[in-house]
Amino acid sequence: MAKLEKPVSAEDSLYGFKEVAEGAAIFIQKKLHSPGFESVDNKHNCNIEDLQAVGVHLLSKIHNLENRFATVFLESRISELAVAEFDDEIRLCLAELKQLCTLYSFANPKGAHGYDCLETLRSSDLISQTQQVSPCLEDGGLVKELSAKLIEIEKLKSDNLVKDNELEALRNRQKELEAHICSVEKQKSQLEENMEIMRREVVVTAKFLDDLRSEMMELNNNMDSRMSANKILVKKPSELEEGKKGMEVYLSQLEEENLLLSEGLCCLEEKLMYPNDGREYCHMELQIPEFDATNFKDEIIRRLEDEMEVRTFVMIQKVDEMQRQWSVVQEECECLKIENLTLIEECSMLQKANEDLRKQKMELNGRCTVLEVESKESANGCSNMLNKVDNLQRENQLLEEEISAQLQKKVLLQDEILALKETISEIKFENEMLEASFAMLLRDYEELEAETTLFVQKISNSCSCGKVFLEEALGAQKGLLKNEQAYILADNKQNCNTESQFIGGELAEVLDVDDLYKAQLKR
Repeated sequence: MAKLEKPVSAEDSLYGFKEVAEGAAIFIQKKLHSPGFESVDNKHNCNIEDLQAVGVHLLSKIHNLENRFATVFLESRISELAVAEFDDEIRLCLAELKQLCTLYSFANPKGAHGYDCLETLRSSDLISQTQQVSPCLEDGGLVKELSAKLIEIEKLKSDNLVKDNELEALRNRQKELEAHICSVEKQKSQLEENMEIMRREVVVTAKFLDDLRSEMMELNNNMDSRMSANKILVKKPSELEEGKKGMEVYLSQLEEENLLLSEGLCCLEEKLMYPNDGREYCHMELQIPEFDATNFKDEIIRRLEDEMEVRTFVMIQKVDEMQRQWSVVQEECECLKIENLTLIEECSMLQKANEDLRKQKMELNGRCTVLEVESKESANGCSNMLNKVDNLQRENQLLEEEISAQLQKKVLLQDEILALKETISEIKFENEMLEASFAMLLRDYEELEAETTLFVQKISNSCSCGKVFLEEALGAQKGLLKNEQAYILADNKQNCNTESQFIGGELAEVLDVDDLYKAQLKR
């Protein structure tokens, strides 16, 4: 509502300005065409007072016009050159009015009233000057404020563009960060998959190593058992050879015993068949009958034969058993030799396999260490990437908060820009209205200036007439004063001192007034 009331107040001030100017012109014309100005010689004192009143009224009207013009100027923001020209013209008018008032104040017998009027004019002039300076200063401050507002608007526009660019850059940065976060998450998932694969491989390799260790233990146990069996088999041929040697010795002993027994049997047979000793034969005949002797002989022979047969059968069985055992042992030795060769080959193969497994174990241990280092590095990388992701998420949140704040500021700035655009459009409309009203005021001012020039010419004419009248009056007053002085000197010589002092003072005052008037006339 205040913004809408501004052009109305400006138009009211313009119409008031016109009315005041027209009233002042009509008043001046009435005063100029009044019979008081035409009869200057007859009513000089009354005319001077009227002129002073007219001057004071005119000054007050001019001051009102200046105040109104200052308010209109503040509202319309007229250029400073037009204001300076208008101010100079008003000052010239005021100076002429002051000269007119001073002239008529000196011509007025009531000098105190003239000086009072002059002082009022001076005070009013000072007031008008102060009132005139203050609107100019206010106008300068308003112009500066408007320029500052325009500069601020431009700055806000540039800041808004910069903020838009920053927002675009931040959005692009946010998109890049989101893409980077997606890639990091993909890398993280890939690393997690690789970690799972590596863990599985580590588990498989650990199981494989455990299996290899168990197989190595079994192979070592088998090798030990086979080595012990091989040692046993190596010992068995020696034992068998020793047994064979023992059997050969035993067979030789049996053969020797057999030979001895056979020799003993032969001897017994010879003894039995050919007894040599008579005493033995007699004794046998005496003790054993012939039948018993033959039976005993047969029985002994039979027993010996049976015993020999049993021994021979046992010996044959033993020999057969020994041969059979020898053949079995030889077969076992051959088998053991073959098995020994196969075991040696298997042992060499197992040693090679053991070396290969050791190499594989070393390689697997190295690979496990490398995988552990890589897993640690990947874990550290994952932790670093997680930290980076957290930092990026925090930065993203901060950027989103900053973007939201910037958007809020942008909305506020857009509202302010719209408000400023509205105010600028209103100010432009008011400026156009005030420029139109100022053009009308300039026309009125030109008309008023023409009327004031006419008024000044008329006042100058009346001043010239008043000057002649005042010179004549002063000459007559001087003659009267001289005559009175001579008369007083002639008649009153006794009271010369007192009266001469009084008259001298009046004369000095009159002379001072005369000198001032002459000085003003010379000016």
